[in-house]
Amino acid sequence: MGKERPEVVIVNVRLFASLREIAGKGQFTLQLSSKDGMMTVGNLKKKISEIYPTILSLKIPIAVAVNGKVANDKSALKDLDEVALLPPVTGG
Repeated sequence: MGKERPEVVIVNVRLFASLREIAGKGQFTLQLSSKDGMMTVGNLKKKISEIYPTILSLKIPIAVAVNGKVANDKSALKDLDEVALLPPVTGG
């Protein structure tokens, strides 16, 4: 028996407001593998912070929605989920 191949999940990530400005784009796809840890929102955020370290340096709370529903760091991700990252909004 050989080694099992890691499970892979591809998610569509949408960035809004200042996060979009930092990344220089509003949306991208990202592949998560079980070798990166559990396929959760928390691990997705970690992977994004590796790609865009400036996002973490903002030290702001980032709301997350998976397929239009509010999610937390422990929320599981499935293949082809749409994940929206939303920074706090100010205005008046």
